[in-house]
Amino acid sequence: MRTRLLLPALSLLLTACTEDEFYRYTNYNPDDAANAPRIEEFAAPKGNARLQTWWHWINGNVSKEGIRRDLDEMADKGYGTAVIFSLEGSIEGPVRFGSPAWYDAFAYAAEIAAKNGMEIGAHNCDGWNEAGGPWNSPENSMKALTWSFAEATGDGTRQRIRLEQPESKRDFYRDIAVLAWPSREVPEETIERFREKSAQLRSWMEEFPEDDRPIPTEALIRPDEVRIFRDSLSDDGVFAWQVPQGRWKIMRLGYTTTGKVNGPGTREGTGLEVDKMNAAALDLHFASYIGKLAEAAGENTGKSFTVVSTDSWECEHQNWTEGFDEEFAALNGYDFLPWIPVFTGQPVGSREATENFLKDFRRTTSHLINRNFYARFAELAHRTGLRYETEPSWDSYVMNQASTFRYADIPQDEIWAQPREVGRIRTLTTENPVWPNEPLSAVFPTAPSAAHFYGKELVSCEALTSWTGNWADSPADMKETCNRILLSGYNALVFHTFAHQPDERCPGWQMEPFGSAINRKLTWWPLSKPFFTYLTRIQYMLQKGRPDARILALYADAIPAGKVRQEFPDAVIADIITGESVRDWLRVERGRLVSPGRMRYDLLAVSPDIFLRPETLRALKKLVEEGACISGYYLRRYATNAGGAEARAEWEQLNDELFGSTRKSVRRIGKGCVFANHSALEAAKALEIAPAFTPGTGRNIQWTKRIHADGDVWYWLINGTDSAQTFTASFDVQRSAPSFWNAETGTATPAAVYRQEGERTVVPVTLAPYADIFVLFSGKERLHIARCKSTSSDTAATDGGPACLNPSQPFRTAPDGKPEVEFFVPGSVEVQLSDASVRTACVTGIPAPIELTRPFTVEFDEQWGAPAEVRFDRFDSWTEHSDPGIRNYSGIAIYKIPIEIPGDRIAAGRRAYLQFTGLGEVGEITLNGHPAGTLWKPPYCIEITDQLRSGANELVISAANTWANRCLYDATLPETERLTWSNTMRFLYPEPGKEIHAHLVWRQGAIPSGVIGPVRIVWSQSAPLK
Repeated sequence: MRTRLLLPALSLLLTACTEDEFYRYTNYNPDDAANAPRIEEFAAPKGNARLQTWWHWINGNVSKEGIRRDLDEMADKGYGTAVIFSLEGSIEGPVRFGSPAWYDAFAYAAEIAAKNGMEIGAHNCDGWNEAGGPWNSPENSMKALTWSFAEATGDGTRQRIRLEQPESKRDFYRDIAVLAWPSREVPEETIERFREKSAQLRSWMEEFPEDDRPIPTEALIRPDEVRIFRDSLSDDGVFAWQVPQGRWKIMRLGYTTTGKVNGPGTREGTGLEVDKMNAAALDLHFASYIGKLAEAAGENTGKSFTVVSTDSWECEHQNWTEGFDEEFAALNGYDFLPWIPVFTGQPVGSREATENFLKDFRRTTSHLINRNFYARFAELAHRTGLRYETEPSWDSYVMNQASTFRYADIPQDEIWAQPREVGRIRTLTTENPVWPNEPLSAVFPTAPSAAHFYGKELVSCEALTSWTGNWADSPADMKETCNRILLSGYNALVFHTFAHQPDERCPGWQMEPFGSAINRKLTWWPLSKPFFTYLTRIQYMLQKGRPDARILALYADAIPAGKVRQEFPDAVIADIITGESVRDWLRVERGRLVSPGRMRYDLLAVSPDIFLRPETLRALKKLVEEGACISGYYLRRYATNAGGAEARAEWEQLNDELFGSTRKSVRRIGKGCVFANHSALEAAKALEIAPAFTPGTGRNIQWTKRIHADGDVWYWLINGTDSAQTFTASFDVQRSAPSFWNAETGTATPAAVYRQEGERTVVPVTLAPYADIFVLFSGKERLHIARCKSTSSDTAATDGGPACLNPSQPFRTAPDGKPEVEFFVPGSVEVQLSDASVRTACVTGIPAPIELTRPFTVEFDEQWGAPAEVRFDRFDSWTEHSDPGIRNYSGIAIYKIPIEIPGDRIAAGRRAYLQFTGLGEVGEITLNGHPAGTLWKPPYCIEITDQLRSGANELVISAANTWANRCLYDATLPETERLTWSNTMRFLYPEPGKEIHAHLVWRQGAIPSGVIGPVRIVWSQSAPLK
């Protein structure tokens, strides 16, 4: 049996906060009975499982008819939410941002969304960055410190020193104080990157390396040498002071606006970014736009208008707000202004004290922004009846995403899509999806961890953002990026982007030039519902229960939080968190760490080479005393001035108590233990935390695991290769029956073959290239196949079975609940069931495949340059045709193909499959007037047993490609002869020699299109086990 070190019978950490306070930021209980997966809900997901999209309204080009058509089409394809963004564009439209017509259009959108059972949202301002508008005055804007200098040599007499007003922006400047300190010769960059560390220059998601270079004593000043004079300037800027002996630097310190504006916005919607550290300023900003949208939507606010968002933080830095010095003192316990010389590159106290002050400064900015911007924004949204969805700040002076996401109803991040490469599907790998040059462990997805930890039902991802919205993407190509995103821990895709289409020109309107184009003007949009439904079903499964994360990694306790540095065990799910969350939001129950999101962690693993605050060490000690297990490293660096010598002494004592020294040891403290100087990998091994999943011989099998309190356990498996794979999958589940839940079909099939191996269940899994499946364990074991062999070879069922069997699913559970076998070539098989009985199945004859070789007709849409109807003799790509109208065609074409089936081919237990060699890009299959399904990704194969009949049959295929081919051709024609139009055509498909941005241009030529042969019907024969 699995054991644990020091597993107590029961231990509960009683925190100071009440139950209500502990769950204050939680909106989801994974243990609720309604949050277990149900097959009927999986088949037809509703509610939050539906897809979201950003709905970009381009520079006033808005129409009510376009709004209605957009929302009708979204609803038809299964979308649930569209969040409106207003953006700049090269063509100005009639419905200007903030005008009465704008609010009327928004109210109409809320009305149509309600009729369609959809929801809409709005970004909080014009553009996507970040929170600004013309209503924000300089007084309410982001602010920056600014100063001017004078030099004075003193002899003890009074001097009148003129101090020029410091540089300012927007005619806005306010004084703070006059400071004076002894003048020192300080070499440049004595404090390395001090401007970035003090938020004078932007530092984007960067950590600052520790700097231990000695500073000469003569270059230092003491904090008590800094003289501070408030209200000491005359109206004409003269400072009168009895200057002490020596050379002095005199600073006139004040603040101004940063001048940063929101964007990329329209001319009416652009204005100063709101002060992110001032709640009152945010109140005004919120009321000036979102408040008006809520008023316009009327009774639909909180019903169909439900979401407000803040997108990417691209407004750069802010290092002041009114009262900042008082907030700094309250948080850190010492005065701010005596350390202002550090902002100029002058070290104060010592190297350590200087760097620690800068860390305390960043802690304060982050604290204020989280409290007065993110938390306040959520409060205002909730008062209005809205949910708050937010992306994080990436700037180093504020970056503590775990805290930011605590306040959001829907934490959000972004993952970009790389441009399509024709003929190649992007392989799903363990490569980091955010930053391709970094290993996955270097940049963990913070939003999913925060959502798990705090209990958020949804964690969304701005999905498929790209440099080129060139209409060349296909469902098959987008699927792998979507899977990668969802596998990273997100459970709600937010497509970037559905551009609003105010008219019916095609390909139509698109962002300039960002985002993948996913809107109703796509050629394959009418055939897209199966693709979108597939994604919706995956989201449904990932929104149920909770991830089985066994490890909680504490990776930072400073600003910026930086990257995760930890050695994790293979096949064990981990969440990441920062010190603030550990201090205030963890309990111990039955020896496990429990968060507000009802997550239950076996191990808290502290990263090496980080600083932990005294209050964090205090919390860790209490958690261990109550029964928790942690791993971590003896701390080598103290990194704050807060609390003075007393706090430092406590820190040193706690460091010794928890970690002892730099030597590796296991320390028992109270009911728990500390794996001192152990990695997460080493501690997990000692605690016998088993791998959740192993793929046996499977290559690049990606997975995740979720669980529910009722005992259901489910895994999502993805084949990340271009080859079909059969492998032995081992799951850390015992004595529970597995079934396969297929997101493409919405069906669940009991697994016919599996066996118990100790405390694990072994199941054979076969996946086509890039295919995926959910394996769900629920209920008691049933009669099933344990092993099998054929007449020619002995092959364990868990290794795939004999080669004569169906390569995708050789063993089935028949409708009567008994196992059966499907053969594609004649053969026999002998199996041993779980009750030890032996059964056999045999098939002696299977019909040969039928290749479709008879001539057929193809109907094209004449408005896109092709003839109305053409006779084809074989299945070739349209791009190979002699007619330029077909060769350059973009759109849907309808194939009408006669098929003759001999009467002896239709028989009991026989199945028929239609197989294509290629399909560019989507095909809807109808046989004899009955729909068979839609093919949108390889392998292009579909069962047609129920639709096929003996004798004459008519196969109808509606095939759609992308806009790329026609756009390429039109770029070579005079503008008056072109059939396509878009506001971004000049970027993506420019006329020869007229490229604007070379990296945006589609350079891969025409894309193979239509049905590509040969096409054939293949047969199988199912046989019962006797």
